[in-house]
Amino acid sequence: MKNIKNILITGGAGFIGSNLSLKLIESGYNITVLDNLSTQIHGATPEEDSPLYKSIFGKVEFIKGDVTNRADWEKAVRNQDVIVHLAAETGTGQSMYQIERYNLVNSYGTALMMDVLVNQPNQVKKIVLASTRAVYGEGKYKNTDNSIVYPASRKAENMKKGIFETVDMEGNILIPLPTDESSKVHPSSMYGVTKANQEEIVKKVTGE
Repeated sequence: MKNIKNILITGGAGFIGSNLSLKLIESGYNITVLDNLSTQIHGATPEEDSPLYKSIFGKVEFIKGDVTNRADWEKAVRNQDVIVHLAAETGTGQSMYQIERYNLVNSYGTALMMDVLVNQPNQVKKIVLASTRAVYGEGKYKNTDNSIVYPASRKAENMKKGIFETVDMEGNILIPLPTDESSKVHPSSMYGVTKANQEEIVKKVTGE
């Protein structure tokens, strides 16, 4: 990346973020990590026991902070050329009973990032946002008429009967197709909704 030297990775102490940090360091980039060291990922004593955190300790500029905190963003974006935004609450099932938390971290955290970039002088040239297949819900299928359909989530009553396939309104089993980027955005969980929100927030503000 020409004229790119400093990269901020949010959630950079996670599995993907820590490995990405190490690879980018090998390529000569200066890496800053913004991460809250969530106990769900890193355990109760992350500084002592998290192998992911230990793998980047002393190799990156580490900011222990939260993407829902404006001051942490304002500190983190200083002198950065690129932001790789990985920080997010993940998991489809958990998102359905932690609705406020998922919206706070994923949707609001991303909106806060963009608000800081719009209103604070900075040198950020690029934003890389990690999305998820969950924005497509159950995905793309073909029905018995060979028409493309995007079904709703599998019903609990069907699964209790041993019917695990995705079916149409008449109960006919649908044929799964590859879900590509041209597929309909059709999230079936709060996690998927918030990740789709992230995409829209960044696209609208950047004009992409």
